[in-house]
Amino acid sequence: MLTDTISSELNDFFAQRWWGEIAKSEIQLPTAEASGAMAVYRVMMGVFAFHTILACSLCGVRSTADARAKLQNELWCVKLPLLVALIVAMFFIPGQVVLAVANWFKAGGFIFILIQLIFLTAFSYDVYEDLLTWAEAEETRKQGAETCCDRIIWWDLVKVLLTLGCYGFCIFTFVAIVIVNNNHTEGCWVGVMAGLVNMVCMLIVSGLSVSGFVRDASNGAGYRNGIFQSGVVSAYACWLVFSAMINSPEPTDGDWKMQCHVYSIHNSGLTKMSGMVFVFIAVLWTAIRNGSNTFFTPANTGDAEAPLLAPAVDENGETGEKEDDETEEAGGVTYSYSQFHIVFALAACYSAMLLTRWGDIDHEDTPDKINLQDSELSVWLKIVSSWLCYLIYTWAMVAPPLFPDRDFSS
Repeated sequence: MLTDTISSELNDFFAQRWWGEIAKSEIQLPTAEASGAMAVYRVMMGVFAFHTILACSLCGVRSTADARAKLQNELWCVKLPLLVALIVAMFFIPGQVVLAVANWFKAGGFIFILIQLIFLTAFSYDVYEDLLTWAEAEETRKQGAETCCDRIIWWDLVKVLLTLGCYGFCIFTFVAIVIVNNNHTEGCWVGVMAGLVNMVCMLIVSGLSVSGFVRDASNGAGYRNGIFQSGVVSAYACWLVFSAMINSPEPTDGDWKMQCHVYSIHNSGLTKMSGMVFVFIAVLWTAIRNGSNTFFTPANTGDAEAPLLAPAVDENGETGEKEDDETEEAGGVTYSYSQFHIVFALAACYSAMLLTRWGDIDHEDTPDKINLQDSELSVWLKIVSSWLCYLIYTWAMVAPPLFPDRDFSS
């Protein structure tokens, strides 16, 4: 939809239907880029409506014996035509409605970013645990090795290289932002400020991650904290700031936008398609991982059991949680079906905003054309998200020692 060829065809075919009520005059014509962005909004509106319908339909499903569970695991002959029909129907909705919904998509996209940040923190711990387990297994296997090369624990080297790579990337982004702003006469205080704050936060979380105050806590991650996790979180936060500078609004004379814009965003169709594929894979992975986890799990008490897990009964009559495949066979569900589709609905909002650079379709300030204008919202949204990333990770580290009477091990 965003490539020059397809957006031009869409503009020629749908110009009158989409823009007739929006244009202020007969000479105010839409650009192909605006029509491409409008098409993206419409496609993602269809996806959002599809997952919202399924989320409402599957609300409260706790067993595969529920007839509604088939909507999640089967009935593809119904779901796929419904998805296509909803997307096609969105192409015939008035343009003013689409623009109004697109504004609400920004809120949904920001919520999805918050979910990403939370699971990014958990992901850094998971990766570290996996690398630690593989290193211990390799160390056990190589006991008694004769040569020095045989005794090398390669997974330990992977941890070191990943840590150095993350911190190296943080330094690179800060230096790149400073160099770019030194090439301008006035510079961009927004980029320098955000980069400097990120470097200070990186030092703070790195120091906290190796401090005894954090690592000695026995009711949480404790000793598992380290510079590996802080490096991963810091690298993502620095990428958010660097991405904000890349996608800052187009240069305009006499405005700070000229100084903050560090890279041309008008690329070829091949580049746009490559970026779309990367975005799709990243968002799909995040949505599946987040949607198939339970946000709220009750405490593990003797009188309560997780509502989404079927209890397993052994020969002694004791109950426990089964593995995912055994749980499904026993008639239980291993994750919330409704939550799964809520996350995908938010992912549709985020994808729409990301592909259109969080821009606004300007049909009031320019009397001769309707165009997609880059928004400062994208810049500040990513900068604030980078700060939230540090805040969430800091809370994950300091919460156990600050509240020693609570269990944060889960």
